[in-house]
Amino acid sequence: ADRPESIWSVKGSLGAPPLDSQSDSPVYSLGPFPVCTDASNLRLPGRRYTILTTAALPWRTGPAVNALVRALHLAKSGCQVVLRLPWVEPEAQEKLFGGSGRFEDKASQEQYIRQWCVERVGINSEDVPLEIRWYDATYVEAVRSIFPLSDVSADLSEDENDVLILEEPEHLNWFHQGRRWPDLFRHVIGVVHTNYRVYLAGMGYDGLLGNPGVRDSLLLTFTTIVCNAYCDVNIRLSSAGGQLPNDVIQNVHGVREEFLRIGTQELPAVADDSQPRAYFLGKAVFPKGWTELLSLLGKGGCTDVPLHAFGSGADFEAIVERAAELRDAGATKLEVFPEIDHIDARLRTCSTLVNPSTSEILCTVTAEALAMRKRIVLPRHPSNRFFVDNFADRIHVFEPGDAPSFAQAVLAALEEGWAPPLTAPQRELLSWEAAIERLFDAVEVHVLSGQYSRPSQVQSARLAYEAHAGIQRDTPSLSRLLKDATLKSRSPWEETVAQWRDTEIGKTLMTGQVSWPPPGWESALGYPVLKDEQVERKEVLPLA
Repeated sequence: ADRPESIWSVKGSLGAPPLDSQSDSPVYSLGPFPVCTDASNLRLPGRRYTILTTAALPWRTGPAVNALVRALHLAKSGCQVVLRLPWVEPEAQEKLFGGSGRFEDKASQEQYIRQWCVERVGINSEDVPLEIRWYDATYVEAVRSIFPLSDVSADLSEDENDVLILEEPEHLNWFHQGRRWPDLFRHVIGVVHTNYRVYLAGMGYDGLLGNPGVRDSLLLTFTTIVCNAYCDVNIRLSSAGGQLPNDVIQNVHGVREEFLRIGTQELPAVADDSQPRAYFLGKAVFPKGWTELLSLLGKGGCTDVPLHAFGSGADFEAIVERAAELRDAGATKLEVFPEIDHIDARLRTCSTLVNPSTSEILCTVTAEALAMRKRIVLPRHPSNRFFVDNFADRIHVFEPGDAPSFAQAVLAALEEGWAPPLTAPQRELLSWEAAIERLFDAVEVHVLSGQYSRPSQVQSARLAYEAHAGIQRDTPSLSRLLKDATLKSRSPWEETVAQWRDTEIGKTLMTGQVSWPPPGWESALGYPVLKDEQVERKEVLPLA
């Protein structure tokens, strides 16, 4: 049976049921639940925030937009906020931002961002205690992602020591070689945006990492280590992706007021059958839903449905070419255009968003479309449970990879036309004010037993930090292996294979059959792996 997506859970090290540190007996809470620690109580006055994220506008991706709007709303409430954004050199910006802009210096990009805050969020960032600071970063085109080049922990000001929010904690910390975040801040929160197992699977690896079992095992191992080492609480926006140490499932994102306003306005008549009424909007890289969309359309079933898709990114030209091939074959009427804003007038007559992506933990575009009273076509997937549970009257679900099911959902959504107005509870659920309250609830730490007041103080968390630091400092071949997995770089394998061959995990990976999850992990981690998270891997690795 599916587990309820409740934020209330009792956690021990790596998610195991907590045991009293003296007697090894299970810990129970009888009567009133203990109040949360002061460090984890974000409702206390005077809290100060540092938000570190992996992307910045004009790249309209979740870690850029949601981190910024979260910072604005926290600052609007009177809290001091420092938002740390990645600075990518102008030469790489063209690939990253497309035609959205090129900035010769940080000041000009900051000016663009602050103007966007006024125009799109309705908050003048100059009127609230929000400071923007930059860290040097690089755009790795092979995996379509930004990674830090500098050690942000060495660049903190004296007043940055209270609450740290790491947007994409695994991404930020895979290669972190600086100080341990919990030693620098009173409470460290990770917000997981991307299902990297799904995202990286679409990148076309070669060699050893072409084996999904090896890649998934490596990714989970390092992700578990860094999230345990560097965070007190890890927030997963949905149950998609692997479980993490001290994780909480909660959607802590909201929708900007401009989308909700559109949903209250008189909506235009839907276009006739000759005009597109369905659309897809997403970053133009194949793992962000484009692979699924092109595959489903290529199987037929929606041949007579005009569909417009919008996006900018490194795979744009390849996506346009593939769409043209499908049109020439008579499989679809899909047309692909450069990225536009979600409130663009060209989408006002489109009543249906088609979003087959499963690489997000929770998709912001879907939430925005719901606010604008559009019907949504989604795959049945854990990343979409929040939408299905709360907006079932306007969600049309299909089975992932099933073209007939997909076609049926698309046609049913188009037949229904505009969705009815959102109810008051639905509007409230989508608001950023409600999202901030959910964030405050999700990050509370309630100590039931033992001498420690925060999860990052326990021995396993400190050992995880030592292990991660040691891998990068003392085992460069393992560090390169991680870089191969996450950056899709190439390096000699001889040293790596030699080091791993005599280890227990190396013997398993190099001579046996690999399955995911590995045998014994459920008992070791203290939790079951959901059926929808299991991936059968039975390839024999040719490295014995």
